[in-house]
Amino acid sequence: MAKADEDNLFGYEEVVLTIEVPTAVCGGLAEVASALKRVTNPQQMQLFWVPPTITHVSVLHTGRVREDLVGVLADAWRPVLAAAEPFSLTVRGLKFYEEGEPSVGEADGDSVRAIWASLQGVEPLLELREKLIAVLSDLDVQVDTEVFEPHIPLALADSFRNSREFNTAFVERQETQFGQINVSAMSVKVSNPVEGPLDSPFTLKTSLPLGSEEEAPDGP
Repeated sequence: MAKADEDNLFGYEEVVLTIEVPTAVCGGLAEVASALKRVTNPQQMQLFWVPPTITHVSVLHTGRVREDLVGVLADAWRPVLAAAEPFSLTVRGLKFYEEGEPSVGEADGDSVRAIWASLQGVEPLLELREKLIAVLSDLDVQVDTEVFEPHIPLALADSFRNSREFNTAFVERQETQFGQINVSAMSVKVSNPVEGPLDSPFTLKTSLPLGSEEEAPDGP
């Protein structure tokens, strides 16, 4: 078989392990996003506002993985999550994410790359993430291991030059309490960031429960 044929034998996808966000929290995030949109100057800012359909907390993100290995990843994570206790996260406050470092308060112009909703009570998640990464060591799967701060993305910025009006609106909502996320399962999704539609780039493969040997049902 020619090498070109071998390369095309399997498709590749990126795998994302996520925590789903409750509807009530998504509603609060959407309200804040709407308020900030009204004071966004399109000549100064190129922002992509994350639609509620894809709002989530990203726990792990892989590089390209062969389609037939996605189930292997899920099976590797299943016992780790089954041994973990459910926990809760508090969604409170906003941050600017600037060149790899999140910051609170006034943004430093073009360095802004995103607007985040912050999470509190993340210690159980950080500990669990390390265990989830460890079980992939034998699978030759690349995982994003940059400095990890759990968050919910509100907007992604191609360019951002802050204005007084926008910054005032941001500061007014900086300590907004959005509610709680009770984490009892995590979702294994695949994405195609190049070809996938912006409002639904993820496909759910399975949902893995915490503290249970039984698999949660598939579906939204």
